[in-house]
Amino acid sequence: MSRHQSLHHAQSIHEVVRQRSSGLEYVVVKLERGNTEIQHTLHTRPTSDAPEWLTHADLLQHLGFSHGRCSFVPGGQCIAKQIPGDFDVARFGEAVGTVFSDIDAGIRLLFECGFYVEDQLFGRMLPPVIHAMLLPRHGDGHTGSKRQLMKASEDASFEYRLSWIEGGHDGGWTFHYRPKHLPHEEMSSLLAFLGLRHRPECVEFGFQPCLWRFCNFVDTGDLFDGPADIAHRWFDAHAQKFSSGLHKLLTAHATLATFGLEFLPNVRANLSPESVQQRPEPRKC
Repeated sequence: MSRHQSLHHAQSIHEVVRQRSSGLEYVVVKLERGNTEIQHTLHTRPTSDAPEWLTHADLLQHLGFSHGRCSFVPGGQCIAKQIPGDFDVARFGEAVGTVFSDIDAGIRLLFECGFYVEDQLFGRMLPPVIHAMLLPRHGDGHTGSKRQLMKASEDASFEYRLSWIEGGHDGGWTFHYRPKHLPHEEMSSLLAFLGLRHRPECVEFGFQPCLWRFCNFVDTGDLFDGPADIAHRWFDAHAQKFSSGLHKLLTAHATLATFGLEFLPNVRANLSPESVQQRPEPRKC
């Protein structure tokens, strides 16, 4: 029996609650397979006012929900997950709309800065030119036979620098980030998830530490929207969009973590212990 099927079968089945919120219908079902083998499961499906269901479905499956046939909801298809017996489905339903809005906004803002978070989370292929630009490069992103500072900007949280680096037959752009305040653990882990690397001494910031990423020059023959235009467009977006994108994702991540759900792998969530609903023990009450 598949994992999804196991969320639908038992000797005794009881519907606990059914509700609608944020374009989704939720059904909590209690499955009893014996005196001590009790499982609570959450089943969800889109309602008529959920135009972004495909996006929601992708995200819910990323959060550990499985998709398949279901006899508990109209239409015969659901996305389901085991939950604790005291799971607050009403609060979860209310939070989903805001969470998905924050995730969508955060992904879009960081996309403008050259971070493909959606592709990173869901394992999608990058466009060929972008893939080539973001391929890991040997070197430290700071030293080469030629180095030129091209642009500088800042916002309330970061200083940004864009430099051109050449070394041998390779060349490209280094994006430098200097936090204005010591990042908390949650922010530091998110920056690491995005692929930013630490440099203890950065010439662009007077040999103070920086975080950085490198984008390769790729000769596409395109004079109007080639790698140079793309790299500069990414950098120009940072002052208005980078910090906002980070905070949107961290807010959504922390909210989901209160339900025992992990949105961003290996990223910490700033939570009080009493706010967290623990994940259920496998197949036991």
